[in-house]
Parts: sequence; structure tokens; C-alpha cells
Amino acid sequence: MTGIEMIIKERDEQINKHGRTVIKDVANNSNNELLDGIVHLSGRVQGLGFPRNWDKELCEKMDGKPMIEKLAIMGAWCAAEIDRRKMIES
Repeated sequence: MTGIEMIIKERDEQINKHGRTVIKDVANNSNNELLDGIVHLSGRVQGLGFPRNWDKELCEKMDGKPMIEKLAIMGAWCAAEIDRRKMIES
């Protein structure tokens, strides 16, 4: 599976399995939470955790994934953030 296929699959799961739609992202992620999640999951910034209102168990599960899977999650979050911002602009 290519990288873009992994990202598409992950975003599809976020929407259809977990119910994280663009409308919910607009309502619940106004403080750059998706971007904060990306920064944390990348492991590039020490001391920055996931947003506090995110499900702790789910965050720990994501933290335990191999980096290639984390990259797919981060890519899907980037797509979600783009969609969120486009919806706000329109």
C-alpha cells in the first residue's frame, strides 16, 4: 500500500469508524488541536502532549504505533485540518 493509500484509509476510518467528520472538526478543533496532535505524534517536540480533551486511551494507542502508521494518522489529520479550514472559509 502506498503512502497516499494509507492516509486515505486512515481518514476514512476517522470519519466512518470514529465519526470524526468535518462538521465535528469545525465544532471541536478551533484551537489548532489537530495540528497539536500532529506535532505530538511526530515526536519532534518534547513535552508537548495531545490536546487535553482528547481520549487518553486512544492517544496512548496511537503513541504506541510504529512511525509509518503514525505518519498515516498525521497525514489524515492534515487532510482533516485542510477540510476544517475550507469549511470555515466558505
